[in-house]
Amino acid sequence: MTDKQSSSTDGPLEAEESPPRPARRKVSRRRDGSNVSRSTSHNSVSGGGCTSDSGDDSTQDFGALPSLTFCLYGMEVDELSNTEEENAATCPTAPHHVVHVKYLRKLASRGIPDEGSHRAVVWRLLLGYLPPETEAWQARLTEARHFYKTCTADLFADTWDTQHGDALRWRPRRPRRGPIASRSHDDDNNDDHNSDNDNNHNHEEVDDENNSQESSLEDVDVPPPALKPEEEEEEEPSLARPDPVAPEIPETVMEAWKARGKDEHLLLNLMKSYNALRIQEHAKGRKPVAETTNSGEEPQGAASPTAADDDDDPWARAAQDFVDSAVLLDEVRKDVFRTHPDLAFFLDPLDDLGRRRYYALERILFVWATYNKGVRYVQGMNEIVGAIYYVMAKDWKQEWAAEAEADTYYLFSTLLAEMRDVFISDMDDADTGIQGRLAHMQTLLQLHDPEVKEHLDEVGVDVSYYAVRWWTCLASREFLLPDTIRLWDSLFASTHKDNFMRYVCVTMVLTIRDRLLKGDFSTCMKLLQGYPSTQMDHLIESSRALWIYETQINLAIHKGGYTRHMALQTIKPPPALIMAFGFRKGIAPKTRGEILEEAGEKAAERLRDATTMVSTSARTYLGKANGLFNKYMQQRKETSSDSEYDKSQTNGRTSTGSSDGEEVIKFSEDKLKTFEDDMYLAEFATDSS
Repeated sequence: MTDKQSSSTDGPLEAEESPPRPARRKVSRRRDGSNVSRSTSHNSVSGGGCTSDSGDDSTQDFGALPSLTFCLYGMEVDELSNTEEENAATCPTAPHHVVHVKYLRKLASRGIPDEGSHRAVVWRLLLGYLPPETEAWQARLTEARHFYKTCTADLFADTWDTQHGDALRWRPRRPRRGPIASRSHDDDNNDDHNSDNDNNHNHEEVDDENNSQESSLEDVDVPPPALKPEEEEEEEPSLARPDPVAPEIPETVMEAWKARGKDEHLLLNLMKSYNALRIQEHAKGRKPVAETTNSGEEPQGAASPTAADDDDDPWARAAQDFVDSAVLLDEVRKDVFRTHPDLAFFLDPLDDLGRRRYYALERILFVWATYNKGVRYVQGMNEIVGAIYYVMAKDWKQEWAAEAEADTYYLFSTLLAEMRDVFISDMDDADTGIQGRLAHMQTLLQLHDPEVKEHLDEVGVDVSYYAVRWWTCLASREFLLPDTIRLWDSLFASTHKDNFMRYVCVTMVLTIRDRLLKGDFSTCMKLLQGYPSTQMDHLIESSRALWIYETQINLAIHKGGYTRHMALQTIKPPPALIMAFGFRKGIAPKTRGEILEEAGEKAAERLRDATTMVSTSARTYLGKANGLFNKYMQQRKETSSDSEYDKSQTNGRTSTGSSDGEEVIKFSEDKLKTFEDDMYLAEFATDSS
């Protein structure tokens, strides 16, 4: 990636003054007796990773951010309850409240809490489906949902689930059956009276432990616990739907279907499903009602229904259009029923809800592909729609969750509008096409980890073998659904999603670089096509660190006049950085001259330390020697002149005798010379230090 490309993206926005923190409201008690806070603070967000997008506000210090609910609604809103306010047609918000989108992007880039299910509202705002003005929300939603239902009514013969979306929304599963609930009434009466309290206490602890281990993705209703004889089970609303409408297939349509080489049983199965296509009057071999005469007879000169061989025949064209739609629907259906096959949300056997939710995805994709002829349907779109629909169906507002299908359609349309060139074959070689984006990704990988790039080229792993799916599915097939949703929180908060995805994809390669460098073609393909599990917050933070460090280096080069090596030596890399500019952790090694200069400085420092040590030792030695000599001379003066001393007791002295026995004591000239040399060395060492 060139410096120009990496620095051409939008820069961080300027910081604005933070809004005042709202006053905390009282803690309310839910129906189950547990206390819940009225606030959903951003501090409770899982993970601290922010988006790695250059056009994002995540690099901006906003100071103390408001809570998510206050940012959305202008007030602190609790989790779902049965209050009359939350059953209203509109979402409760403060009067004239306007969502501060910059703060919302900052909060969303850190990850949106699962509690309260406010993520659906945030995604609607981040993708532009809802305006920042909360008073305009309901009008926008009503108009959009009505339009979508009109489209489905024009394309499908049966739209019961579209009109009754409340049946398909996500419902919290009932509590698991604990030890107490599984016991019968008679068993409770036969317990020993002395152990009743202990047993009940233990059972309650087990119940709480079981409930705390439930996953947010396990959405299938669990069979209720065994009821005591006097208890009655609360009635639930029926989620069943009427049998699907199966229109009669005209002969012209069947002939056109067989002409395509298709099996007629496949068409029959398509028309017997919940999403049976509506057959237009032209395709049935007769004029629409609006084009008939007042007497009910067709105008003279009308073409025969059997004239299907003529390309200009309206019945033939209508039949061909219907067949095209049926082929598209079959293609979509094959992919839809492979979407998140392990997710309980799509496996709910109650009233066939799991399969009906799959059919909702099918309608969304079919309507979108029908009204966007310029963009072909591509496998992988089903993964994007499935994740969005799951989030919309878990909206904390039940009335909004019931409209998850229509809202998912508009969110998907908005998202695809930004990346539609990825799915247009004529745009493959453009910068915004799939090949252009892969080329930019390769350039970025070559810049930051040329070793891995060269290794993948050597073993024959082309970037298109693995990265096409990463881009077309927005990495949804590489991670579990919770991790995908966490990644999309930051992606949707980004103002430059293409740049965000590029850095995330490169970081995915850098994360497993050590394993890639040790592998051959088969090993590398398994790692890249079946990406190993990873910590999503760390992945997002690493991609963000990569972009930040690259931006800082480019600014130092272009604005500060630094060379790249000087910039790498000067700027400290972020802690989460994996690789940058070919160096692990972004830490560049020193040049030969710098190494020699550093070695010289270290040698001089060691010499100064050694000199200081020698000087200190010499001064200590001479001090002790002078003290001993002075003490000896003092004792010598006090001794009688005719005393006789043994030479073995006079170290450093010589004794010269005379005929009259007089002993002359003098200090050895050699020893004095040694003392003088030591004193000179000590003074020199002191001056040098």
